[in-house]
Amino acid sequence: MMTVLRYLVALSVCLILLSITAIAQEDDVYTDESFYGLPDVAINSHAVSLQASLYPEYYRTHSARSDLRWVQRNDSALTAFWEENRTLILQFLSQNSGIPWVESEFDIYLIRYYHTAGEGNPVILPLGGIRTGDLIEAPPSGARLQFGLIFQMAKRMLAQS
Repeated sequence: MMTVLRYLVALSVCLILLSITAIAQEDDVYTDESFYGLPDVAINSHAVSLQASLYPEYYRTHSARSDLRWVQRNDSALTAFWEENRTLILQFLSQNSGIPWVESEFDIYLIRYYHTAGEGNPVILPLGGIRTGDLIEAPPSGARLQFGLIFQMAKRMLAQS
């Protein structure tokens, strides 16, 4: 059952990316979010208190501010992807789900450590791994991180309705 679910999620994400690419190639695509009633979504990599609150025991002896500086040094690929594709992603999700965006603005929080691949409300994406005993749990990177961002935006859209 989980394998089928994972396959369906992967297939859905691939279809979304293919559709976004097709939309981007059209000549009449508007890039103004306000034209479509889309929210203004910014990337926030300065949420020191959020990072610290997720792991209060760990950050009693470590610096959350230092970890967020690491995030700011390592977030350029995801930030560039979002800046280039945000209108298309938000528009695609709204048009194909039939659910309009209710929120006018919110942030995507990039943090170093998080116990899952992300969260939709608030939108939280981890960029670094966390040590669990002798193992380091690594978050997705590259295209998998981009897919994760799109997935979290879809979760956010569903949560607002």
